[in-house]
Amino acid sequence: MRKFCLSIFSVLLFLAAACEREPAPTPGPQPAPFTPLDSTHLIFFYTCGHNNGLSTNIENNFNEILKGTYIPYLADTSRIVLFHSHSNDKAPLLRRIGRDDSGNVTTVDLHWEEFDNWDDSTFCISSDTLSKMLTAANARFHAKRNYLVFSSHASGWTPAGAFLSDKYIPVASSIGQDLGKDGVHVYEMELPRFADKLPFRLNGIIFDACLMACVETAWELRGKCDIVGFSPTEIMAHGMYYETMLDNLFKDDVVQVAKDYMSFYRNRGSNPYGCYTVVDCRKMDALAEACKQIFNAHRSRIDGVNPDDVQHYFRDNHTWFYDLRDLTRALGSDPGELALMDAALAYCVLFADHTDYFLTLKIERSCGLSTYLPRTGSTDLSAYYKLLKWNEATEYVR
Repeated sequence: MRKFCLSIFSVLLFLAAACEREPAPTPGPQPAPFTPLDSTHLIFFYTCGHNNGLSTNIENNFNEILKGTYIPYLADTSRIVLFHSHSNDKAPLLRRIGRDDSGNVTTVDLHWEEFDNWDDSTFCISSDTLSKMLTAANARFHAKRNYLVFSSHASGWTPAGAFLSDKYIPVASSIGQDLGKDGVHVYEMELPRFADKLPFRLNGIIFDACLMACVETAWELRGKCDIVGFSPTEIMAHGMYYETMLDNLFKDDVVQVAKDYMSFYRNRGSNPYGCYTVVDCRKMDALAEACKQIFNAHRSRIDGVNPDDVQHYFRDNHTWFYDLRDLTRALGSDPGELALMDAALAYCVLFADHTDYFLTLKIERSCGLSTYLPRTGSTDLSAYYKLLKWNEATEYVR
């Protein structure tokens, strides 16, 4: 599966890996002067999958974009499509996608001065690298509407290294993952730093990455993003449905991106499994208040919740992703509390859908958002969780 679909060779490499947090940024030269454009839309595909088993899938996704239902002309400077691919042993490649004057779909390699000195010490999985890319694009295009499509491995809100301990098979990371050129070091981004380093507010983020639809993710991004699309489960190796994505994003319709994704997997002959959610991060205050009320009213039961009694989204032993609404039910919420919860979810969750199964995982009770269950975690994991903004707002883990 996507983001959990590593080759045997990659897994063997990871088993010997020593996890490192993202390295410090490498200073670069000042860019040469240029005349910025005033664009209406910038769609930026940021992919990190060339040292972690996803290179073929990401290249297929790129080709699907080129076959898309709508691709703007290169001469149309109001609508900009950029595709970034970068691994830790290659120079970054930034391509603009569009049609030439004859209407043929083509790409143009962009060579920006900001990236002239990038070398092996510049890492794709670095919030500083991502921030630098977005800042450079924004300086050139001044787009009124900005969308980021992020594709790599992922494991939601969890800290770097959580999936690389002796207890777990190292096949995911917090947000993004790449293997260093030495074949040993694994680089990851953590959610708080990812959010903090976004250089400007985005109209939407689409995660083509596993397990990102956590309430913790959406809340952490609420100051940097209007709409977020993500999956509470893993995502199959094929990834998102890209052929209609540009058309939908140019219409500012992230919900339709999710609907097309679910339609694609429901009608897929092999591995027809999908789960996707769209949340308006600007409308989450009521959800935080409802959860805080329930957590405080039923605090004595939080550590005693039976994990088997709550809908989960993980497979194997990655036991940190449980359905948020079903958790509040398992805590013993009364009808009034559940009514508040349902109203808050209906207000901020714009779309939530799933197939009946994700591989062997049966999905029966789903609100579209997952959350942590302290009983299935650890002291270290709970200590990290306390630092998340969602926990500060709801006082879930004390």
